[in-house]
Amino acid sequence: MGMLPQRQLLTDQATALLRDLAIKGHWGDTLPSEADLCREFQISRVTLRRALVQLAREGVIVMGGRGRHHRVVQTGGGAEQQTGRVVRMLSPYPRHRVNVTAQLVQNALLERLAKEGFLMQLEVHPGLYQRFSEREMRKLLTLPDTAGWLLYLSTREQQAFFAKAGLPCVVLGSVHGGVSLANVEFDLRSSCRHAAGLFLARGRTEMIFLTPMPMTAGDQASAAGFIEGAATAQQSGRVRVVNYDTTVPDLCRVLQDEMQRRPFPNAILVGWPEHTFTVLGLLHRLGYRVPEDVAVISRLDDQYLSYSIPSVARYQVDGERMGRRAAELLLDQIYHGTGKIRSIHLLPEFVRGETLG
Repeated sequence: MGMLPQRQLLTDQATALLRDLAIKGHWGDTLPSEADLCREFQISRVTLRRALVQLAREGVIVMGGRGRHHRVVQTGGGAEQQTGRVVRMLSPYPRHRVNVTAQLVQNALLERLAKEGFLMQLEVHPGLYQRFSEREMRKLLTLPDTAGWLLYLSTREQQAFFAKAGLPCVVLGSVHGGVSLANVEFDLRSSCRHAAGLFLARGRTEMIFLTPMPMTAGDQASAAGFIEGAATAQQSGRVRVVNYDTTVPDLCRVLQDEMQRRPFPNAILVGWPEHTFTVLGLLHRLGYRVPEDVAVISRLDDQYLSYSIPSVARYQVDGERMGRRAAELLLDQIYHGTGKIRSIHLLPEFVRGETLG
């Protein structure tokens, strides 16, 4: 066709040609197959993939994946090329409202990404967690200079949206069933299975898992592991998942209702570590002794739990390690394309405490 890229800066040349032809509508709404594009431009599949990934970051195309053709979403000319040096983290909460572990994750991400010349920006959109809107999500994809995405406490709809978009993206936490995205997570299913065994070993058979709504994929995995642990032990226990709306007043209302049941729960697994203090304080107010009447384990650790009396049984996690591993996954996608989906599981470490007994 008389427009072959020169060997010098081959990937940049291929990207520029593809961008120009796609925006001008040369192929319409759908790109030819990758094999046809390689023949047309006389470039390797590796070079082509790097160019396509860059165009996807710029919002010119949406990667097809699994044999489907890539779609052109930006046509008509006048598009401004993005340099792609900002990594955006989607979150329902601003930084000051997340626990210490989450802050350590963010610190490690900032540091590792900065070494590669990337900035990290928090995109706080609580409304998208309360009610999913594909229109609003698409607006996020138009944010300038975006290199990739990190998803924190993400919903199934959010994860499915980014999986379909084909952009560099890593989930901080568990991935919902049926969604194909890279992720780094603490192995909460295993630790909660272990927690159920610890309760049962101490004769605690009336167990509840306190977790806020909406439940993340990690919360669902935790509940599944807790139920598995209670069912596989020699002495089986009864497990119920009890939800509240993330606020302290609602947690108190829900827990007070639970403690009025007969038999009352004698083992509590607390989903959010910062709410462990609330649980301990309310049990004391209601006249229940910990651990004599009720044993308590925090699913995750938090810096402030080490100051508690009685000492809190909990699972310690390495937030800095999670942040570093997530950054490495995302950087690999930014530089080399999404490729094979990778999932990294980090095993929490149990810390003994007086609240277990």
